[in-house]
Amino acid sequence: MEFKTPLSPSLHSLQDALEAAVELPVPPLAKNDEKKDNDFTNIISLDTAIKGKSPEEIIAYCDELLAKNPNDFRVYDTKGTALFELKKFDPALVCFERALQLNPTFAEGYFHKASTLSSMAKNDEALQEYGKAIQNNPNYFQAYNAQGLILYAQKQYDESSEKYKKAIELSPSYAPAYYNLGVLKYEIGEKNEALKLYDKALELDPGYWEVYNNKGLTLNNIGYPEEAI
Repeated sequence: MEFKTPLSPSLHSLQDALEAAVELPVPPLAKNDEKKDNDFTNIISLDTAIKGKSPEEIIAYCDELLAKNPNDFRVYDTKGTALFELKKFDPALVCFERALQLNPTFAEGYFHKASTLSSMAKNDEALQEYGKAIQNNPNYFQAYNAQGLILYAQKQYDESSEKYKKAIELSPSYAPAYYNLGVLKYEIGEKNEALKLYDKALELDPGYWEVYNNKGLTLNNIGYPEEAI
């Protein structure tokens, strides 16, 4: 049986990124800051309303909301996410751009726009948009990880490594960054270091099947086929 190089790193879906973004810390509200309080309540209400709905249903619901309030940037963003899930990248991009016109400091909007551009093979533009997400939220570890993926694909390994390490620094429990850094280490010949990173990713996420696959391939390639089973 022939064993080749490990699987490539993966970004996961935009919906995965959205769910992970919910774990980002919410800044404390200032006293009597009713607008921020209402904004946060609206986010929760929108998330609750679309839970369990299909992308098509979410798009229809967003259209209803936008007919009543065409200036709600989060509704445009939510509609764009649903379009993205349907692989309708051009209209998704229009939604994300509209959300950013309405709120130019919306970090998640830049992230979603960047992910869409990357899916359209516009990686240089995507890299810039991920950078804007980070400018507006310096703790956006998923954006650093996403930048690392693009730089890896461009064979800019030193720059990619720094992005993954920054993601890990900001979120030490973020398993994908360890996995992606492990793939990079394998690619540049540091296979033992790759194994350590795979083990860390599995410690954080025991169900991460891609890591098991890559760990097995790596063990076989360095001469431990019995441990690869």
